[in-house]
Amino acid sequence: MARLACIDLPAFPLQLLLRRERSWAGKPAVVVEEDKPLARVLWANEAARRFEILPGMRYAAALSLCSDLFAGTVDPVEIDQAVQSVCELLRRFSPDVEAARHAPGTFWVDASGLQPLHPTLLSWARRIDRTLRHARLASRIVVGFCRFGTFALARAAWQAPPAAQSAQSATQRTKQQTKQRRRGTQTAGPAKAKTARAQTKTPTKLAEPVVIMSAEEERAQAELVSLDRLSLTPRARDALMALGIDTVAGFLKLPPAGLQERYGDEVLELHRIARGEWDTPLQGETLVESIRQEALLDEPERNVNRLLFWIKRLLDPLLAGLVRRREALCEFILELRLDRPGVPGGVESCVERLTPAQPTVDAQQLLPLLLLRLNKMSLRGGVVELALDAVSAPATTDQLSLFYDATRRDRRAARRAFARLRAEFGDETVVYAQLRPAHLPEATFSWTPLRSLHAKTASETNNTSKRRARARKRIAQALPAELESPRQLAVVTPPPMLIRRLYTRPVVLPRRLRHEEDGWQVRGRDDAAVDEVVGPFVVSGGWWRALEADGGVHREYHFLHNQAGEWLWAYYDRPRRRWFLQGRVE
Repeated sequence: MARLACIDLPAFPLQLLLRRERSWAGKPAVVVEEDKPLARVLWANEAARRFEILPGMRYAAALSLCSDLFAGTVDPVEIDQAVQSVCELLRRFSPDVEAARHAPGTFWVDASGLQPLHPTLLSWARRIDRTLRHARLASRIVVGFCRFGTFALARAAWQAPPAAQSAQSATQRTKQQTKQRRRGTQTAGPAKAKTARAQTKTPTKLAEPVVIMSAEEERAQAELVSLDRLSLTPRARDALMALGIDTVAGFLKLPPAGLQERYGDEVLELHRIARGEWDTPLQGETLVESIRQEALLDEPERNVNRLLFWIKRLLDPLLAGLVRRREALCEFILELRLDRPGVPGGVESCVERLTPAQPTVDAQQLLPLLLLRLNKMSLRGGVVELALDAVSAPATTDQLSLFYDATRRDRRAARRAFARLRAEFGDETVVYAQLRPAHLPEATFSWTPLRSLHAKTASETNNTSKRRARARKRIAQALPAELESPRQLAVVTPPPMLIRRLYTRPVVLPRRLRHEEDGWQVRGRDDAAVDEVVGPFVVSGGWWRALEADGGVHREYHFLHNQAGEWLWAYYDRPRRRWFLQGRVE
């Protein structure tokens, strides 16, 4: 019979956070979606769960349960990179490794056919556990027979009872434990029920990897797992627990049609997997041979030009290998090993990552980026070893072609220019304004790093041509009849478009005088006087709160035209009783 192992790294993003914050070890800690009081808790460790802090809670509510709670955020990119790193570690023990899609930190590994390499499956699982602990990752490993059974037992950190205590069959033990739990729940109040449930004979906490000996025992143990250990949405979990369904056994008794109607497709999918209807084979990733080029220098090298020459010798075979696989380089990693006699081992590693404008196999686009990055680096020792590693993507037909249609605006040149800016000044240099749903002007957008510049598709080009045609038609309708000929229409230009520029932060203006002799001078006595005021345009929020007590928003916007010909955009903040300059119109 095929054997399957589930390796669960409990609260995996939280483990990544605790690796950064070592002083939080052993203390209640959670990962929140953002650094705000009302942010939701995404992951919680066992110390936090003892205070009944569960994923889905608001951080403020969790803090009310445990005043010593620590919280932080983890970037999704960091989680994805860590998942890939763990997959590479697990492939040392089995070629087929699958990472869970909706549960980062859960992995399934094929454990079939490993007996010739390892004495027992338990010794194989212990080796995996030691390897993960060496990487400072806590794990729970269960070797069983099906996806859901191993996943549930690994999530609950349960261990099968020892052989000396297994006089009864697994089915009888399950029935007896279920009766004890029900009896405690029906006769006790909420607090006593929790105590009775804790005193019920359940499998002991997992101290080391576990190997389940039979599929029946695995199924019986999985039915005792609490629902708050599974990958249910907080809304569905709380709704089921409100109905008294807090274990897998009660969850399996629910009708599938009602689950889909009340809780959605995700809960229905988990229900079918638990019933064994969707126990799909392991979906391991195809192993691709990595393309890595290394060079060992005879003498420590500090000269940038000679280093670039060495990198060029490594880059050409690296790109040639990608071309043979019909792939293009989307990111490459340069690793330099420096000669540092003062550090342990005498060698220090320096890693730099560079991203071209678009996936490419052209070395002429990569070498200028390398030169810019090398000129900005301050090497604390001579380079004694070089290594180049590529992150590739499937090459498109456009990348493999030699020619492309020339356009008036060369987007490829723009990508190369942005890549040079990022290489010289940092990855956060090139940004664009992303719109946000807000009513205050300064909150309606945020600056987001520009990662890629997509080329226009044929439909976008057609839409642009249609918009231009409609604009010419509107101009023609607004012009006199004698200027409607195409030759004369080409000469006529539309009026310039006004642009409203916003300051990063509103500028505090001087207080207005009671008696202004020459008119209102907005920015002081040296400023031109205002001769026209358009407004007010009121923007208010927080009307349910007292403005003086809680600082609600009430702004009266005006467009001010002064004698110098400027149009200023200012507002009067009524709670603060001050004028602010929001921007100007050009």
